[in-house]
Amino acid sequence: SGVHIDSGDTHFVMHMIEGRKRFRLIRNPDRVVAYEDRNSATFAGDLFKPNFTTHPLLTLLTIHEADLEPGDILFVPGGSAHQVINLSPIISISTNYVDASNIDRAITQFEYQLDFTVADALKEQKRTKSLVTHMDPKPMLYTDFVKSLKRTYGTTKGRLK
Repeated sequence: SGVHIDSGDTHFVMHMIEGRKRFRLIRNPDRVVAYEDRNSATFAGDLFKPNFTTHPLLTLLTIHEADLEPGDILFVPGGSAHQVINLSPIISISTNYVDASNIDRAITQFEYQLDFTVADALKEQKRTKSLVTHMDPKPMLYTDFVKSLKRTYGTTKGRLK
């Protein structure tokens, strides 16, 4: 992917089941020097092959890198710019979510993106206090998902078509 922020400044969690993936992340405060296009939630430049001649401010960034392998889980806080490459074919489970820690930012972002349906639904959840206030610490059961892949495709390795 190109450098981007997940829609609505939502939090992101990924669990790697098979394969390898590399994430490069920019801290939220560093977005001001990362050539952000607020209309598209994307950024100019490339965190994997930065061109410091055309994007000299990228030299000011602290870029964090994480390689995910089977069994790893990565949390990307809402509003964190990131870029991702697959190092091999992958199978993963991921989700974006809004909770009490990022609902106000999410409402603002969805309104800015003119997605009033989502913004209004989040406002209603906030008003009725029906938000999740924290992540459930119990591990998710991915084993059933992996077993179903093996039953359906005979393996969890390689690309699924």
